[in-house]
Amino acid sequence: MRVQFPLGVGGTLEYEPPEEDRPSAATVALYSPAGTALTAPAVTIDPVNTTLSASASAGATQVTLTSGTGVVARRRYAIIGADGEREFVRVKAIASSVVTLMEPLVHAHASGAVFAGNRLTAPVSTTDAATLDEGYEARWTYTIDSVVRRPIVRFDVVRTVWPRPLVSTAAFRRYAPALLSRELEGDGEDGLDFATALDQGHERVLRDIRNAARDPSRFRSPADFEAAVCEAALLHLATNGGAIPANWSSDPGGYVSLRRLEYDQVYNACLGVAKEYDEDEDGVTNDGEQDVKPKTRRWVR
Repeated sequence: MRVQFPLGVGGTLEYEPPEEDRPSAATVALYSPAGTALTAPAVTIDPVNTTLSASASAGATQVTLTSGTGVVARRRYAIIGADGEREFVRVKAIASSVVTLMEPLVHAHASGAVFAGNRLTAPVSTTDAATLDEGYEARWTYTIDSVVRRPIVRFDVVRTVWPRPLVSTAAFRRYAPALLSRELEGDGEDGLDFATALDQGHERVLRDIRNAARDPSRFRSPADFEAAVCEAALLHLATNGGAIPANWSSDPGGYVSLRRLEYDQVYNACLGVAKEYDEDEDGVTNDGEQDVKPKTRRWVR
């Protein structure tokens, strides 16, 4: 998802390099949609840069660090071994220096292997977010293993930023209590309070709104789409083999089709009640804007 910042407020840019290593240096330059240079805010590299204090076997779901300071749950970190083996891990929980991982380790790592964060952050000031527009650029420059990389990330300045998460895990459980067990919550990629499923559901709804030639940021009440996000999250779980009722165990494909149909129906219903659409982005919705109906999705099996 392209990053959005509220008009006149700004926020924090985040970029996670895809390389399984820690940057040694990083900068960023911000540009307007017209290509005009704005500012070059200071970049902060994730401060976590420690080591494993004990060896960890492939398949392990916990590692012990020399120091757990700064490690954050749900954040991604790189383990870099002296033997060349390296991998990204995602933290499920941190207790003192013991880190519980969201997924088992792919490789074995010896004591002394580096455990480091590589997330880059930089502020977007109120001045840099003073003009409503799409297609601002953050031109990152960072160095890993003596190689300089220069990715460009786009962002928008909008009136309404959809909160993330739009749906709390408690609300998600209330929405489908018979399908969402505690065991499923901690299973595989969809652990961490269904964070992955809800995030994927959020992205699906935003994508479908854009495919309907609408801009999500112009809906003044994102809460109108909470049910659609829940259904999209259930579809994600079902597609990945989770949250499938026992009576559908012999036909999981049919259950996925059912969830897709349910999502489309709920998504279209949400579009029907979401009247607060600010077509011209002037901060208010008039009668003409409320009467405009977005395109609905038709489900085809």
